[in-house]
Amino acid sequence: MRARRLTRPGEDRAPGRRLLTTCRSGLLLVVVSVLVALLPAAPALADYASRPVRATWVPNAAVYAVAVQGDSVYLGGDFTSLRDARTGETVARARVARISLSTGELDRGWAANVNNTVRSMAVAGDGTKVFAGGSFTSVNGQARGRVVALTTGSGALAAGWNASANDTVRSVVVHRGMVYLGGFFTSISGVSRQRAAAVSEANGALSGFDPRADSAVWAITPSVDGDTMMLGGRFTTLRGVARGFLGSVDAASGAVTSWAPPRACTSTSQPCFVLDLVARDDSVYAAVAGPGGRVTAFSASTGAIRWQRTGDGDVQSVAVDDRLVYAGGHFGPGYGGATRYNLAAVAQTNGALDPDFAPVVSNLYPGVWDLVATPSHLVAGGGFTDIGGTGQSRIALLPVIADTTERVLARGSTWRYSTTAPPAGWAASGFDDSGWASGATEIGYGDGDEATDVPRVFTLYARRAFTITSAGAVTGATLRLLRDDGAVVYLNGTEVVRSNMPAGDVTPTTAASTTVADAAESTYYSFALPTGLLREGTNLLAVEVHQQSVSSSDLSLDAEVVVTR
Repeated sequence: MRARRLTRPGEDRAPGRRLLTTCRSGLLLVVVSVLVALLPAAPALADYASRPVRATWVPNAAVYAVAVQGDSVYLGGDFTSLRDARTGETVARARVARISLSTGELDRGWAANVNNTVRSMAVAGDGTKVFAGGSFTSVNGQARGRVVALTTGSGALAAGWNASANDTVRSVVVHRGMVYLGGFFTSISGVSRQRAAAVSEANGALSGFDPRADSAVWAITPSVDGDTMMLGGRFTTLRGVARGFLGSVDAASGAVTSWAPPRACTSTSQPCFVLDLVARDDSVYAAVAGPGGRVTAFSASTGAIRWQRTGDGDVQSVAVDDRLVYAGGHFGPGYGGATRYNLAAVAQTNGALDPDFAPVVSNLYPGVWDLVATPSHLVAGGGFTDIGGTGQSRIALLPVIADTTERVLARGSTWRYSTTAPPAGWAASGFDDSGWASGATEIGYGDGDEATDVPRVFTLYARRAFTITSAGAVTGATLRLLRDDGAVVYLNGTEVVRSNMPAGDVTPTTAASTTVADAAESTYYSFALPTGLLREGTNLLAVEVHQQSVSSSDLSLDAEVVVTR
């Protein structure tokens, strides 16, 4: 999980509104062989709650930057005080503060006096310093030009550390003993550095890293292997090489690499600027401004766009955990075809909207400016004045939901499937599917994102076994189904779900009710399953997916089952 995040564009030079990502096909499936059914279930889910546990300390103005180290959450922004929402006590804090991740309590022993806005923060590798960037010129009464190192012990200026920028620093990232900076500046410590630079973590000395961006750099993040740095912003060239708002450079020299992703959109009136970045596995996830706004997933190896999820306002921050991409910004009510306000989560694999994470965050603008995903909390900073009706403002600690949920059938599992109509009883547990083909979901054709391609058919049949232990303790079960166009689902031989299908008898030639397109193709629809049908040990899910027309160009299926105890 990501344990520090950066900065976002400011109100003084903010781009247009927009938001998030993916277009794909949907589907559903069911049971493989008994051998697969006996494999261990996927680990329990660890999703975040949609509201804080309680209202605690509340800054009096926006939080633009969040950095996390252990139980310490460092905040940077425009605020000049924090108020205890429970008692009304107010404590002065000049644009930086530290609170407890576990309790939300203000750390009264850590303080610094910063004379202007803080836009980004990052903690040193050895944990002794926290670096801040922004538009300030003085810290603790001493001249400090838009970047500073503070001790984590008290907030005092770190002895022997000196660097300065001649204009706003928007992004601060610590990597391999260096502090990488991005922003609007054109020099660091009096030496030419066009909007991106790196200084020593130990003393602030300028390095040879020199990407020379022709316009603002808003985001920097290391690649997964750490040898290159991904830059995002408003630039169109790096070292004179054409790169449309996103590029990769050598981490030591700043030389431009061959990684050349396309722009997230082709609009010239509202270009898709990149505001934040996260690299994970073989993907780079970008928070993008522009028409509609979006999260875009790029291939880290080829630069190709894997998926995009759009909305109705800017995505200003991204963070990732083991399965989801979290998007923060100023959007709502429309996001990925559903209702979301300023915060949302989508699947890393395809950008499908997560149905369970739906915080209601007030104040569409400035919304959420920074996100950090930790093992215990999702930390959100911004200009909002309420989240989930709690009255918590500008900083929110969204806890991991208690471990009472288990995914007993995971997305991307291997299913048995048939492209020809099976005999009666095919959905029952005792049916012999050993002669069927097998493959991982998504199963289908026509979209180019399928894990398993099948021949063009009107109806697809699929089966998947899964295991439940302590079935008597299960209090709820949820099916999340991706289907294009319609599906009928059976649990242990009993029909339990009919999605986008007509009433009455269903035959191999029954058409789905409507054509599925755009965001609906990548939506996982949630359905409650009757817990009384669940059995101790092996259970069987069977799905038949129907097209709406013989001329339909694509078909898709995926599913997961989650139980609570």
